[in-house]
Amino acid sequence: MSGNGATEILKLDDIRKSDSVLDLNGTVLRYKTSSGTFLDRRFMVLEAEEQSELSSAANRITFGLIIAGICCLVPFAIVIWWLTRRMFAPLAKLSTVSRRIADGELETEVAGLEGGDEIGEMARTVDIFKMNSVERERLAAESATGAVQSKKRAETIESLIAGFRAEVTDMLMSV
Repeated sequence: MSGNGATEILKLDDIRKSDSVLDLNGTVLRYKTSSGTFLDRRFMVLEAEEQSELSSAANRITFGLIIAGICCLVPFAIVIWWLTRRMFAPLAKLSTVSRRIADGELETEVAGLEGGDEIGEMARTVDIFKMNSVERERLAAESATGAVQSKKRAETIESLIAGFRAEVTDMLMSV
């Protein structure tokens, strides 16, 4: 249609830019066609939309999909973060306690012994290592104490033997 309301008939080949794009007086349109026959006469219907309107709709759809994706991913990420913290925080604590026990800090308290899961089992195992280390330290201290007592006893016996020799030597010298 022209500006005065009259219908303008154009050849499709004159205004077509590509298979689905028209250029009508500087306005870029996307189009599709349908053809058929009516009362033994061929006809073609052409439907066109401005390219800018289609781009605007595509932009709105894209923006909506991005927002929907974010709305789906954020709760998922929060759940994953929460599960990860719930699982790995006790392991990190247990690792710290294990390191301290390995470094000789046997007064360290092992947390999570009452847990019924794998982490509780690991905590009980670390506690057994701790108790074994405490027992080993006690036995080493007893052994050290026993060694000192054995050394003192040996020194006492040695001094008694030396005294006995001296007396026997004096007696033999006097005879």
